[in-house]
Amino acid sequence: MQAEASGFRFYFWGPQFYVAIRNGGMPTPLMERIMHKTELNYGDVYLVPKKTIVDSRKECDTSVQFGPRRFDMPLYASNMKSVVDAETCEYFARRGWFYTMHRFNVDTVSFVADMQQKGLFASISIGVNDDTLQQLAALKAAGLTPEYNARYC
Repeated sequence: MQAEASGFRFYFWGPQFYVAIRNGGMPTPLMERIMHKTELNYGDVYLVPKKTIVDSRKECDTSVQFGPRRFDMPLYASNMKSVVDAETCEYFARRGWFYTMHRFNVDTVSFVADMQQKGLFASISIGVNDDTLQQLAALKAAGLTPEYNARYC
């Protein structure tokens, strides 16, 4: 689908994605790849400065509603032991950023209790093995329910 406006031709490939080229131009190989849903890499995507419909970045809201909470940033730190720990999870939660605590060598009961005692949400990873069943039983016995959990197989 295409449309024309203010000296540009817009090619639409979905409800929120379009490429604009000057009228008279033809779709580039990049656009052809997009039209055929070929994988893109970082070298294929460019941000064009000063081509915006807003006057100020302050007008933009990048927050996302996830369950009962609204998170300020739509970014997610990987729930890997080398990326997050209890300290980084608390840092993220205090700033309104979503996180998930990894599931390796973590006292899940203490982590959830500590986060909730501080008035913060608890988000944990769970697996599908016996260790996970033991962690969930321990949480239940302690009367704790994390607000978010991510299941990994």
